[in-house]
Amino acid sequence: MNEEASTTNIDSDVLRRLLGVAAVMVIIAGLRSARPVLVPLALAVFLVVTSMPILRELRRNRVPDVVAVPLVLMLIVSMLIGVGAIALNSIMQIRDSLPQHVARFTELYDSVLAWLGEHRIIAPEAAAEIMVSPPQLVELATGVIREFAGFMSLVVLVTLITLFMLAEAGGVPRKVRAAMGRDDADLGRYGRVMAEIQRYLAIKTAVSLATGLLVGLWTFGVGLDFALFWGLTAFLLNYIPTIGSLIAAVPAILLALVQLGPGGAMFTLTGYLVINIGIGNLLEPAVMGRQLSVSPLIVLLSLLFWGWVWGPVGALLSLPLTMVLKIVFENTHDLAWIAVLMGPAADQRVSMLPGAVARRADDLTD
Repeated sequence: MNEEASTTNIDSDVLRRLLGVAAVMVIIAGLRSARPVLVPLALAVFLVVTSMPILRELRRNRVPDVVAVPLVLMLIVSMLIGVGAIALNSIMQIRDSLPQHVARFTELYDSVLAWLGEHRIIAPEAAAEIMVSPPQLVELATGVIREFAGFMSLVVLVTLITLFMLAEAGGVPRKVRAAMGRDDADLGRYGRVMAEIQRYLAIKTAVSLATGLLVGLWTFGVGLDFALFWGLTAFLLNYIPTIGSLIAAVPAILLALVQLGPGGAMFTLTGYLVINIGIGNLLEPAVMGRQLSVSPLIVLLSLLFWGWVWGPVGALLSLPLTMVLKIVFENTHDLAWIAVLMGPAADQRVSMLPGAVARRADDLTD
């Protein structure tokens, strides 16, 4: 009987784990198939969570919701309109000046081929395939402009969703207590989770804004065309971990090579390196702290996963989404070990995060 009971328990455990894996796969498939709906929703949630401290401050100063919500919404809309105006103006300038820059690139391209021929250097077939020809450059630039225009088309939908979310934000605690069936339910744990998420998003947004501002000033000082566009690109792509800064720098450096020559390209490259190393490797970790950081492996895997699930917007929000999961795991005592594994290597010497230990003690005393 004991052997049969143990065998039954093992079979049930295996079945439970298989069902868990199947449920995760179904959720991932649902996230991917529902991309057209979930992507605007995720962007709206990002804007709402980022702007909630402003709304909370207005309420603390006894500003009624009928005034506070429109003010915050106007701030968000103004920001989106400003981003859209900069993007649209830059896209129009790029479209008008593209033939001129392509002609310069063609001259540079032909001179490089002529120099290789004069020195009897035959590039390998692999290297020849990597080299970008002028038609490929035009196709690439057109595709980037098309994708960026498609991204900006979400602004109206995201703004509408944000409006209704802000209007409903004040009643969320009451709804949660009603759903729990307790008017006096303690929502302190959820408040701590939301506060940590808001702190991370606020720091990341401020760091990205500083990066974009410095890049815009640097490219303007160098004399590179479309300085506002390069600053905006650096601001947005700074949300993408690891490769975001690289993606933002490559087209600017190529344009500097065409417009300003090798010296200007090196100067532009130096500026990008100084800004990204100084902010990304020194300032941001110091401000974030180790609690709001994840291991490089998790950063790369999150970029691949969310980019595969939701495309460019998923890659843009990959690190914020991963940090939200990490903070939730950290504040859930049964899943705190996952947050430890997601953290930097130096933090894995402890069995559980200190904050999670304290929260678990509170839970056990309830």
